[in-house]
Amino acid sequence: MRLVPIVSVKEGYILGKSLYNENGQLLIAKNTGLTQSMISKIVSLGYNSVYIASQYTENEIDDIIKPKFVQKTMLLSKRISGMIVSKKGNIHSSLGELSDIVDEIIDEILNSREIFLNLLNVSSYDDYTYKHCLNVMFLSISIGRTLGYTKGQLHDLAIGALFHDIGKLFVPKDILLKPSALSNQEFELMKSHSRKGFDFLKEYTDLSAIIRIVSLDHHEKWDGTGYPQGKKGDEIHPFGRIVAACDVFEALTANRPYRKEISLWEAREYILGGGGSFFDFQIVQAFAQTVNPFPVGSYVRLSDGREGMVKSSNKNFYTRPVVEIHCEQGRKIDPYTFDMLDINSIIVEDIIPDFSYTA
Repeated sequence: MRLVPIVSVKEGYILGKSLYNENGQLLIAKNTGLTQSMISKIVSLGYNSVYIASQYTENEIDDIIKPKFVQKTMLLSKRISGMIVSKKGNIHSSLGELSDIVDEIIDEILNSREIFLNLLNVSSYDDYTYKHCLNVMFLSISIGRTLGYTKGQLHDLAIGALFHDIGKLFVPKDILLKPSALSNQEFELMKSHSRKGFDFLKEYTDLSAIIRIVSLDHHEKWDGTGYPQGKKGDEIHPFGRIVAACDVFEALTANRPYRKEISLWEAREYILGGGGSFFDFQIVQAFAQTVNPFPVGSYVRLSDGREGMVKSSNKNFYTRPVVEIHCEQGRKIDPYTFDMLDINSIIVEDIIPDFSYTA
């Protein structure tokens, strides 16, 4: 099984994992041969990538987070957001229910051997805002685990990450979804979501200051060039620093109205390159240890032209996996294993949807 960007999925590919909507209803079952109409439907539902069956491996990729937790978290988040906007309903009861689910999600991640193999696609729904916040929460928990946070700290970090963009509920949708560059006035209105989110959480919930601060700090930058307060360095709460990196990473790897997504590999390199300027270098180090840009089953092209499938990851050296080579100089060959730690001059050049040979 391998993860393939939806733009590279072709008619006839066999779906490797079933697809569901936000209510847990089956959309397309695994092992289904995809037609062009099915692919168009998947695109319309907001999926950026899907798992495709591979003839070279039968390995199953398990969901780190059980779908039932994803669905409950999604629906509760929407319900709570509605209560905050309308100022109606028992928000405290709903937050308590959400808190219990988050604890179960944290247990799932803490008990997982491979933290980041299947987090970004654990919630592929048509509502981008909620999908984004869920993925930022999952990734933030994973970074916190790498940093050695206690379960209590992970809980507060998770809730803060889930509501980091709550202020966008008060920004006009035509600005949020504008496909072109924002005017200066529109950008100032967009930037106001950090302060608005913090203020509304403070006024209408009993969430702690540590949780609320994430909504205020997640656009601050390590060098002081962020907003809304221009904080820098240790002035930014550690939770805000974590969510800042996860927020940018998740946004880069998702389709937006104003640009196309980039690969996990490229997005990871962007975060690493921002260490010490945009992002706390300690957070970036934890990010590098957590985010695997070449999950097992990925098809890759090496800098010497060979093509193969990632068989396993070298811990702490995610950019140098063990690759099963299937193609040399455009020709299919008897596969053999190449550990990229053995030759430093060869790198992964690209993730590819298929091998280049034709027969």
